Amino acid sequence: MIRSRGVLRGISRSLLSRPSSVSVERFQRASLATFKYEEATDEEFERLRNKVEDEILHHRKPGRGLLRSFMSIILRRKKLKQGIQLLELMKAENIQPHGEIIRMMITLLAHFDEREAALRMYNSYLRSGGMPSIQIFEAVAKLFQPTGDIFGIEQITEHMKQFNIHPNYKIAQYFIDTCGLGGAPRKAEMIFHSIMTGSRKKLDPPLSIFHSMLRVYLRTGEDSFGGLK
Repeated sequence: MIRSRGVLRGISRSLLSRPSSVSVERFQRASLATFKYEEATDEEFERLRNKVEDEILHHRKPGRGLLRSFMSIILRRKKLKQGIQLLELMKAENIQPHGEIIRMMITLLAHFDEREAALRMYNSYLRSGGMPSIQIFEAVAKLFQPTGDIFGIEQITEHMKQFNIHPNYKIAQYFIDTCGLGGAPRKAEMIFHSIMTGSRKKLDPPLSIFHSMLRVYLRTGEDSFGGLK
């Protein structure tokens, strides 16, 4: 498990409102690829929240699409309290959140600089037998980007090996940025060369990964060990 010393404070569990009888069928039918979350009004958001709570409390089998749509709006609107309430309610009803909900919640916690709480959520997901996707690893890897925590990315790398998941360009870039801040230019270069010569070498690398490597050289003052030759 990844070390996590902090706790999320200041947000208490509150009573949730009674479910509404108003139909929210358009949310249930909505496709994540096409639904425009910014079009949901506050009233519609509350209706959807009531529908989700009703599904959890009375049926205990909420549809993945419904949960995903609701959590997507929570993430887009940066409603941390509502996200925490949703997870608490699911836990109380012994419903295991699926990976996409965990990924979005990690991203939401990171937005509020609740890195330790996000790591605790990730660790809890692993302990419960969850199968993390590469998108979850992306979200967790991004947590370390502004910290320079080399030990953290080493742990993530080991977890990815356990689940036979190879880093993509985005994860590699986060790792390189972390190494730059952590004063580990040679490790950053090793990651850079590995992603460029590995299984993804046939895919065009994004320009941003080169920018990250250049920032490492500029930050550390080391430019003679052949990183971009």
